[in-house]
Amino acid sequence: AAYIFCMACFIGCSKNVTLDIPAPTPQIVVEGHIEPNTTAYVYLSHNFPFFGNTTISSILANDVVHGAKMTVSDGQTTDSLIEVAPSIGLYANFILRGQVGKTYTLKVVVNGQTLTSTTSILPPVKLDSAWFQVKPGLDSLGYMWAVFHDPPQPGNCYRWLAKRLG
Repeated sequence: AAYIFCMACFIGCSKNVTLDIPAPTPQIVVEGHIEPNTTAYVYLSHNFPFFGNTTISSILANDVVHGAKMTVSDGQTTDSLIEVAPSIGLYANFILRGQVGKTYTLKVVVNGQTLTSTTSILPPVKLDSAWFQVKPGLDSLGYMWAVFHDPPQPGNCYRWLAKRLG
């Protein structure tokens, strides 16, 4: 009897819910990259609603930002970024290269707004050891393991890339 009562409660307690989520305030989205020995590049776009009717073609047609004036500086050299791929809002520079230990400032002037950001390229954390272990039952697939000691200061981030050779 208790089982039938519980099932009746679960079956009888459904309700359609409609959420009225307001559209976001329009903003410029700046996604910048600079790494050791590479030049800086930036994607520039507008934000768009998470629950909206969005397609790739509408994003590329309406949300990519064109005509921005951008500079990147390492404190000694300042270089302009130019729009190199307008279809995706990609801006790049070809002179200033990232160096460990330097701080970079990005300045974006677009649609009457000035946006700035700074970042530093921290010294790399060296691996103490790394090894590969085959997953049982598979001839060439497995797991990559690594050991390193994370410095105590906050703000460290790591990116791991793997590539199969051959």
